[in-house]
Amino acid sequence: MRKILSYLIVALLLVTVASACSFKCGTGYIEVAKWEYHDGWEKESERSGSNTDVSGDAQSADWESDPAALKVVAKAGTDIKTFSGGTSGTIDAWEQCWKEKNKDSWHWSGFPLPHKVYDYRTVCVDKDLSAILLCGKMPSITSTPPTTGGVPEFSTLTLGAAIIVGTLGMLYLRKR
Repeated sequence: MRKILSYLIVALLLVTVASACSFKCGTGYIEVAKWEYHDGWEKESERSGSNTDVSGDAQSADWESDPAALKVVAKAGTDIKTFSGGTSGTIDAWEQCWKEKNKDSWHWSGFPLPHKVYDYRTVCVDKDLSAILLCGKMPSITSTPPTTGGVPEFSTLTLGAAIIVGTLGMLYLRKR
């Protein structure tokens, strides 16, 4: 029983961490539209009252938004970049560079104990665009609650934490 609960807690933590690190517009902004590239740009979601379009390929994407987007967030591989908004624009793919050890190029260094010192080289890889978010401004909060009486939504992080705390509480009470 405890083993199953332990696996459940670990699984919930992994889901919570994965959702917290997802691709979003950022604080103070809402997602107006989300487009993903799958052999062509496909609209994943769009807020009502918005009209957006993305065309091009994974190397260069032209976007349009009515009303104007305040911010555009693009994802290429695991990299995420933010661009200024407007009614239209172009996003070009970028390259990711890093330094890595060149095992074919080294020299002796050090006294009194000589050792190999490797040279480093810069490696760059082109990243294809995989997703684009068009972001708008978060609506201002009014002092009176809306009359629609909707159910509040909780984030995955809050839900995961509540389940873990509840499970630990039940285990504590059962142990007593």
